[in-house]
Amino acid sequence: ELNNLFLRKFRYFQKNEENLREFNLTLDINLTKNIISKNKLGDPETFNIEISANVVILNTENDILKSRTIRKNKNYNNLDNKFDLKQEENIIKNNIVDEIVDEILNTMFSI
Repeated sequence: ELNNLFLRKFRYFQKNEENLREFNLTLDINLTKNIISKNKLGDPETFNIEISANVVILNTENDILKSRTIRKNKNYNNLDNKFDLKQEENIIKNNIVDEIVDEILNTMFSI
């Protein structure tokens, strides 16, 4: 799911004729969801989603040009309606992926 989200975000930049330089990109993506706080009954009240991406940018000869790890996270409150909670988590994941993709692109444009 998360890999497909990244692929969709980068699809526009693949083999685009307007791109002046070509890069190969390797991503190792990890998602962590933690309970940050619980109520008196022990039920979760606040969660945290963290997405980390180990990024390796290579030239067309597969020489490493840049390597870095990008971590982004977001806290959010539990919801009684589990469907709404899942929707909220999907929105948060999408927003975090957008932020990470922006950082990767900025890094690539600076090379």
